[in-house]
Amino acid sequence: MLNLLKQIIYKTIKKLGYTVEKNKPVGKNFDILYPQKLQNDFEEIKKLNGFLNIEEMNLFANLINAQPQNNNPILEIGVFCGRSLTAMACVSNLKTVGVDPFFEDFNNKYAVKDEAIYLARKTGQTTAQERIKKIYNSLKILDKKNKTNLKNLVKLEIKLQDEFIKNRNKEEKYQLIHIDGEHSYGAVKDIIDEFDNLLVPSSIIIIDDFLNYSHPGIAEATYSHPNYKKTIFPILYGFNKGVFMFKPKSQEYLNEIRNKILAPYSRSLHQINKLSDKSITIRLL
Repeated sequence: MLNLLKQIIYKTIKKLGYTVEKNKPVGKNFDILYPQKLQNDFEEIKKLNGFLNIEEMNLFANLINAQPQNNNPILEIGVFCGRSLTAMACVSNLKTVGVDPFFEDFNNKYAVKDEAIYLARKTGQTTAQERIKKIYNSLKILDKKNKTNLKNLVKLEIKLQDEFIKNRNKEEKYQLIHIDGEHSYGAVKDIIDEFDNLLVPSSIIIIDDFLNYSHPGIAEATYSHPNYKKTIFPILYGFNKGVFMFKPKSQEYLNEIRNKILAPYSRSLHQINKLSDKSITIRLL
């Protein structure tokens, strides 16, 4: 009876457009969906507390692989316990900067209403220093396994978003940004306001919880921004993310990147739809 109830809940969630991380969510198709190296690396990364699942890590890899190679770094706003930060560094092998105040107490003015207890529980009740130590331990293990240098490529900026923007190295610009910090209209708008100073042309913007009904301010801040569809163009919505491009060099180039991102996804395993503005919605069947 319990297993039957779980199956009903799982199917209901899928119909609503969400995906549920399981050890082998698609049975024999798991190896088709995710390259073996990504699976192996995720086994280590998921030991960190947090929210990122293998679908999202795979999306990071596809987004990075779709871009022409360059040495500009990656930026994450909102590190939490480091899952997505570690995943992005792992799939890119690029300098990856993570900005987070690493709160000891999540019950503060920056927390969305009623989320403090939930966030504290998701950390495993660990301290800020313990969370930071676990991130670097995970990087060290991945380095040993893959013969990489991630531990020296990842840089933590332990500060609030606005402090980072004010005091950062103004010479450094990023080719990809993952926005997963304070889930409010004001915080998202503030970081979008800085795109000209933060991002190189044709960079990728990933915004977490974009269509999550619990955080409507995220999409509102994006869609109502004066630069939306002027310098910020939608690419896809899926796996709990909204993905955009900043200042594409042409409409043709934007379409080319969309097609490259879409290429690894199988229509037999994913529901893929194109919207009127040529952006894509995608989810695992």
